Amino acid sequence: MNGGEVTLISPVFDLTGYTDPYINFTSWFYNQHGYMPLNDTLKFYLFDGSSNVLIAKKYHDNTNMSHWVPNSIRVSDFITPNSTMQLVVTLSDELATENVTEGGIDNFSITDFSLLESHDALTSNNILYPNPSEGVIQIKGITDGLLVFYDSTGRVVLTKEITEQISVSELEPGIYFVEINTNGQKELTKLIVK
Repeated sequence: MNGGEVTLISPVFDLTGYTDPYINFTSWFYNQHGYMPLNDTLKFYLFDGSSNVLIAKKYHDNTNMSHWVPNSIRVSDFITPNSTMQLVVTLSDELATENVTEGGIDNFSITDFSLLESHDALTSNNILYPNPSEGVIQIKGITDGLLVFYDSTGRVVLTKEITEQISVSELEPGIYFVEINTNGQKELTKLIVK
C-alpha cells in the first residue's frame, strides 16, 4: 500500500455466550521508512453496532516487523461485549511517498481465556507429565474432572476425563493449551504433544 488506507470488516459475531471473551489473532506488519504511528499503521478496532474502539495498533517502533505476532485481547478491557460485534482492521500509508506499508491478519478466534497467558494452577503436587509426550500423559494430584485441549487458534480439539493415565494419541503433533476443569474451576497449562 502507498498513499491511502484499506479497511477490512469482519462479519457480525455474538459474544454474549462467553464469560470473559478474548479476541485472538496473529498480525503481520512491515513498514519500509515510516516512523509515525499516525501515518503508517495497522489498527484493530472492535465495533459494537454503534461505536468503534481501538484495541491494538502496530507501527514501525512497537512491533516485530515482518513476523507473525500473536495477539490475545480481553474484550471487556475496551468495550462491553454484545451480540453485534465486528472486528475492523485498517492499514494506512497516508503520504504518497516511496514508502511501503504492508499488513495482515490470520488465525482469528474467540476464547474465554487468553491464548498468550499460562494460568498454571499446577503446583508441585499436581503435575501433568511427561511434557513433551509421545501419546500418553499422566496426571498427579487431581483425581476427577476434565481436561480440555485447545489448539493454537483456541478451537477445542479433545476433551478427556481425568484419570491417572490419559491417552492423547489422537492429537496431531504440536503445542496445545490444556484447561483443567475440576470442582467448577478452570485453569490452564501448556502441554506439548509430539
